[in-house]
Amino acid sequence: MLTERTMGSLRPRYLTLAAADLAGAVTIVALLRPEIQFAYRAPSLHVMIETFAAMAALIAAYLVYHRFRHSRSASDLVLLAALAFLTVTKVVVPLSAGRVVQNTDRFAAWAALVSSVIAGVLLAAAAFVPERRLRRPVLSAQILFAGLFAVAFIVALILMDLSNRLPLGLNPSTTNASFPHFGASPSVIAMEIAGMLFYGVAAIGFTRRAEWTGDEFTTWLAASAALACFARLNYLFFPSLYIEWLYPADILRLGAYLLILAGATREIARYRRGLSTAAILDERRRIARDLHDGLAQELAFIVTKTRSLAEGLIEPERRELGRLTAAAERALDESRRAITALYAPVDESLEAAVVQTVEEVANRVGTKAEIEIDPDITLESGSKEALLRVVREAVTNASRHGGASSVRVQLLNGDGIRLIVSDNGSGFDPAALDSGGYGLTTMSERIRALGGELNVASRPAIGTRIEVVLP
Repeated sequence: MLTERTMGSLRPRYLTLAAADLAGAVTIVALLRPEIQFAYRAPSLHVMIETFAAMAALIAAYLVYHRFRHSRSASDLVLLAALAFLTVTKVVVPLSAGRVVQNTDRFAAWAALVSSVIAGVLLAAAAFVPERRLRRPVLSAQILFAGLFAVAFIVALILMDLSNRLPLGLNPSTTNASFPHFGASPSVIAMEIAGMLFYGVAAIGFTRRAEWTGDEFTTWLAASAALACFARLNYLFFPSLYIEWLYPADILRLGAYLLILAGATREIARYRRGLSTAAILDERRRIARDLHDGLAQELAFIVTKTRSLAEGLIEPERRELGRLTAAAERALDESRRAITALYAPVDESLEAAVVQTVEEVANRVGTKAEIEIDPDITLESGSKEALLRVVREAVTNASRHGGASSVRVQLLNGDGIRLIVSDNGSGFDPAALDSGGYGLTTMSERIRALGGELNVASRPAIGTRIEVVLP
C-alpha cells in the first residue's frame, strides 16, 4: 500500500537497490583496481566522519522520539533505541576511553565495533517488530533503555578486562593494503560478518515495511542499511581496527549516515508542511464556525423579519425596523471582521491586531480612540480572535448606541489579562436591557468559553465601561 508519503513515483525497493548497486560498484572498483588502497592514514578525516555520524544519528533519534510520542508503536521505540545507542556510543566512547583503560586505542576500536553490531541488531529488530500500539509506552521505553544500558555496561566491563589482549586486525602501516586480506583475527572477521548480516536484514525489513506503509523515512532507512551492509563487507577485505586510518568502507558508512540525515530532513519538512496544512484547516473551520454563529444567524433573522413584514404578518413598527437595522449592521460588521481575519498576517501580534481593529472601527463610526496596550501580552489564536471580537463589538456599541465621541481601549497584563473598553457616551441601565441587548450576551459567552469573565458597568448619562479578565 503506497501513499503520497512515498518519494513520488520512486518505490522504496528501487532506492534500496540503487544504494546497494552504488555500494557494490564501489566494492568492485576497489577489488579490481590495484592502485586503490584499502587504508589511508587520515586521523582528522576519520574524526570528522565519526562526528558527522553522531550528529546525523542524533537528529534522526530526535525525530523518531517525536514519532514515538505520537504513534507509541513498538517499532518506533526499537528504532529510537538503535539511533540513540549509536549516538551515545559515538560520543561517550571517545571521551571516556582514556579515563577507564590504559590501552585506549584497542578499547575504543572494539567498543565502536561492538556498538555498531548491537545497533545493527536493533535496526533489524525495528524493521520486523509489528507496528502495534504499546499500552504502556513509557514503561516499555524504560525497560528497553535500562536493558540496553545493562548490556552496554557489561560489554564495557568485558572490553576493559580484555583491553590489552583485544586484536586490532591488520596493521595498515606494515601490511600491503592494495588487495584484499582475510588473515586477520577470527574474532574481528566474525564481528564484521555479524554486522553485515544484521544490516542486510534491516535493509530487507525496512524496504518491505516502506513498500507496505509508504513511509518515506523508512525508505531512507532501508537504503542506509543497505550501504551499511556493504560497508561491513568492505571492512572484511581489509579487517583492521586501527582508528587513525581511513578505509573505503568508512566512505560507504558516511553515505549511510547521509541517507539517514536526508530522510530525517525530508521527514521534518513533511511534518512542518503538515502543521501548516492543519493550521490552515483549523483557521478555515474557525472562520466557518464564526460565520455560521454570527453572519448567518443575523441574515436568517433579517430574512425572517423582512418576509413577515412583506406578508403583513407584523406591523412595520419603529421597534421592529430598529431591530432589523441593528441585525443588518451586525451582519455587516461580521463580514468585515471575516475579511480582516483572512487578510491578516499569520504572525500578526496581538498588539497590532488590537490597534488595527480599534482604529478601523473608530474611523468608520467617527469616534476618537485612545489605545493603551502591554506589548508583551500573547494569546493563542482562539483566545486572540475572541478578544478581538469583543473589542470590535464594544467600540461599535459605544458609538452606535451610546453616541460616544471618545473611546479608551486598554489591554493590560497583571493579575490575568485585562481588557478595558470605556467611553463617554450616554450610558444605559444594564438591568433594563432586553436579553442579548447590544450583543453583551454573545460577548459574555465568548469570554466564559475561555475561562474568563466579562463585567459591564454603566449608568445613563455617565458612560459605559466593559472589562474582560482572562486567566
